[in-house]
Amino acid sequence: GAYTLQTHLDSGGVQALAMRQPVVKGVQCFHTGLIVAHPIHPRSGTPHTILGMITLFGIPNCDTVKKARAWLTDHGVDYQFHDFKKQGVPTALLPAWITTVGLDKLINRKGPTWRKLDASVQASVVDAASATAVMLEHSSVIKRPVVVWNDGAVTVGFTPENFENRLA
Repeated sequence: GAYTLQTHLDSGGVQALAMRQPVVKGVQCFHTGLIVAHPIHPRSGTPHTILGMITLFGIPNCDTVKKARAWLTDHGVDYQFHDFKKQGVPTALLPAWITTVGLDKLINRKGPTWRKLDASVQASVVDAASATAVMLEHSSVIKRPVVVWNDGAVTVGFTPENFENRLA
């Protein structure tokens, strides 16, 4: 059935998206079913999973994600990996990602998943709400990797230069 979606920022700085059930306060609760809750970075206002921890979002067999993960590991950078296929797309993070990097950068319109979508689905992506619906249904249309850095900044894609600049 259809879910009832609610999002709010509680007094503890936890932005949450509740689906069908009331929000339970928590620091990290990625759940593909009922409740998604996560903290908001105090300076940037960007939600991410663990304050101060770099989180790389993507699909493990994606070549660009593999390169980004290898780069972080080779440079001794601690990070957590969020697998879209196993853990789902973090619904409550999408609004911040869209606001921060923009739809044109977040949606990979050149990739095979996008090209395989029906033309009517492609044409329906005109705003944040319609883009969110498509990203939730087809996680592979999200350009990868999406990285939420320890300062709350969000970046999409990988180049060694950009990662070096982020960590400088």
